[in-house]
Amino acid sequence: MSESLNIKTQESIAPGLEPVKIPDSFFTIRLALMDPGVGHIDGFDDVLFGEALGKGAGGYFNTFGPPIQLVFALSIVPNPSVMNLIGEKAKSSSQREIVQGLREIRPLSGMKILDLGCGLPTFALAAGTLGAEMYTVDHGDKFHAIKAKLTGHTDIDLNDANALRVLQDVTGGEFDLVTENIN
Repeated sequence: MSESLNIKTQESIAPGLEPVKIPDSFFTIRLALMDPGVGHIDGFDDVLFGEALGKGAGGYFNTFGPPIQLVFALSIVPNPSVMNLIGEKAKSSSQREIVQGLREIRPLSGMKILDLGCGLPTFALAAGTLGAEMYTVDHGDKFHAIKAKLTGHTDIDLNDANALRVLQDVTGGEFDLVTENIN
């Protein structure tokens, strides 16, 4: 399937990191989970609304970035259950039912993911329900109280000369996916 995405690139990539090409399964998963043109994934209300983030705060997940991060994580997971579930349910189930199925099988279990500059940590909360070991990083923003509830949040200025060392000390390093949502 041919589809274009507006992907921002940088001229250089830090040593030890490598770009990852978008797998073909990304587009299949995106079509199965996201409302076209809306950039929204249905089925995470319990972690994105209500007490977890404050009433109505989960609307941020309806922006394009966090759902794309989640679809990408699902497309690179070395777990065939994702595509098996989507193949079985895509034509006969709602997006919410597919997400519920994914939440039951927890396909991101065993993946260690870092979300840099996470802002409101909607991607981290949703990916955590799918089994990911989530770590988030951001610096002194208004969502600090929410992030303090996350198991793996580090409040650090990524421009600080010691940021990488501190981050490695706190998280242990060695991530399966490092991601960020740049608007």
